[in-house]
Amino acid sequence: MRNWHISIEIAITNTKILVSLLFKYRPLTSFSSLQDDVVEDTMVVDIRHHRHFVCRRGQVLRELAEEYGGVAVSFPRTGANSQRVTLKGAKDCVEAAKKRIQEIIEDLVRDFGALKKQ
Repeated sequence: MRNWHISIEIAITNTKILVSLLFKYRPLTSFSSLQDDVVEDTMVVDIRHHRHFVCRRGQVLRELAEEYGGVAVSFPRTGANSQRVTLKGAKDCVEAAKKRIQEIIEDLVRDFGALKKQ
């Protein structure tokens, strides 16, 4: 009988999948450093820009989560009259997602300003 050794490398970009796999296959004591890396942060986003992020069934939010390691971005409910947006995930991913959200807002403001001048 032959013994076969197969090596497979998988790149996991979604932190939710990574965490669930780690919890499934490792003892909980090995997660202290992983849990320390998860942060929750907030940023202020003008209410007039909320629609851009949550329209089309949250497509922009899904793209942000996919691009930035599964970071969870939560906007307040419609009519809540709050500008506070919550981000939760790995510290580096949260910071990168905040930066990208700010870039998107700057693009929206610039595009709106160009439309007003026409």
